[in-house]
Amino acid sequence: MIRPVALLACLALPVLSSPAAADAIRIGTESGYPPYMSLDAAGRLQGYDKDLGDLICTMIEADCTWTDAAFDSLLPDLAAGQYDLVIAALAASPERQLTVDFSAPYMTGGENIGVFAGLTPGQPLDSARIGVQAGTIHAQHLIDTGRNVTLFPSNDAALDALMRREVDLVFTSDLVLRDAFERRYPALRRVAEEAVQAWDTAVAVRKGAGTLLDRVNLAIETLRVNGMLDQLEDKWFVDGQTL
Repeated sequence: MIRPVALLACLALPVLSSPAAADAIRIGTESGYPPYMSLDAAGRLQGYDKDLGDLICTMIEADCTWTDAAFDSLLPDLAAGQYDLVIAALAASPERQLTVDFSAPYMTGGENIGVFAGLTPGQPLDSARIGVQAGTIHAQHLIDTGRNVTLFPSNDAALDALMRREVDLVFTSDLVLRDAFERRYPALRRVAEEAVQAWDTAVAVRKGAGTLLDRVNLAIETLRVNGMLDQLEDKWFVDGQTL
C-alpha cells in the first residue's frame, strides 16, 4: 500500500492518456523478488514494482490486471501477446531487447554484486553445484563463466534445494538473500560475492505497442521529476545488516 504522502502525490498526478475509455492493460510480474515484488500475508502482490505499476496505470488511465507468473516465462509470454507490460525488476539487456521493447529506466544500471550463499562458509566456488533462478542476469553470468549450474523456477526453489543439499550454493542478489534469511532460511551464510553485468531497470513493453510505450515513458519521466520515484525507493529500500 502506498503511504498517505505518496497517495496525495498520486492524486495530483497528471493524466497521460487520450479521452477515450480506459484501456485494459495486462501486466506480468513475478512475486519472488522482494522488495521489488512479493506477496503480503493475504497473498496480494506488494513491493516497489507494484506501487510503480499502479502509479503508471493511474497516470495513463488504464484498467490494469496483474498476473504473477514464473520469471523465465514473462518475456516470452509478453512477446507472444499474453501481456502488454512486464514489470519485474527487469534489466534492459541487449539480449532481451531483441524480443521486447523497454521503457525509459526507472532505476539506472551500475555495479551489480551477486552473492553466493550456502550452509558452509568455506565452500569452494570452482567445484560447487550452484543453484540459480532461470532467466535472470545471475543465471546468465554463471553460464557465461562456465560454472556448474542448476536452474530453478524461483529463488525460493533454489534455496529449498540448498537446504536439501541438492546444490552447494545459491547465487542471487543481496536483497533476495537478506529477505530469505529473515523469513525462513536462518542457516544461510554469505560465502562470496561477484560482480555481475548490470543494465538499467525498466518496464518491458510488447514490440509494436509504440503508443503505449510512449505513454509509459512519459509517466516514468513525470514520476522522476515530481520525486515519486525517490519516495518509492525510500519506502521499499532500507539500509540494514547483510548476511
